[in-house]
Amino acid sequence: QKTKIKQTEMHVSLLLLLAPLLVAGLDCTGSRIYDITLNGMWTSATHPVEYPSNAHFSPLNVASHNGDYSLFVSGSSMASPGLEVVAEIGSPALLREEWQENANVFSQSHGGRAFGSSDSQSLRFEANQQFPYISVATMLAPSSDWFTGVSS
Repeated sequence: QKTKIKQTEMHVSLLLLLAPLLVAGLDCTGSRIYDITLNGMWTSATHPVEYPSNAHFSPLNVASHNGDYSLFVSGSSMASPGLEVVAEIGSPALLREEWQENANVFSQSHGGRAFGSSDSQSLRFEANQQFPYISVATMLAPSSDWFTGVSS
């Protein structure tokens, strides 16, 4: 039986340089490069009940896009096949293909490895005035259906 987790129970700190979210309001030309870091704070100390011994995150995935794209809607059970694969097995391959084929996605970046639940992973991505939003996703393993992310 699968166990569901409430969003409020997962303490994952996403340290975002929020500049991409502000680009839309600026009178600028060209693209800018940004860094994003996920700092894992999922430990047996922060989650002493049923903390898995092999807890980790799948490689981090980030995309910049325009307002016509949404990675997911909070509270909805609908997910693209690519996001479903990230949540179930942690592989970004299908999500990468979906983003490459979507004209509303400008830039994407994917971590090269899984990382520990109390470790960090950073990625670099590009955004501009036409594609000022970002979305982020990573699997919370070893569950076969947990993920955390940002959909802006």
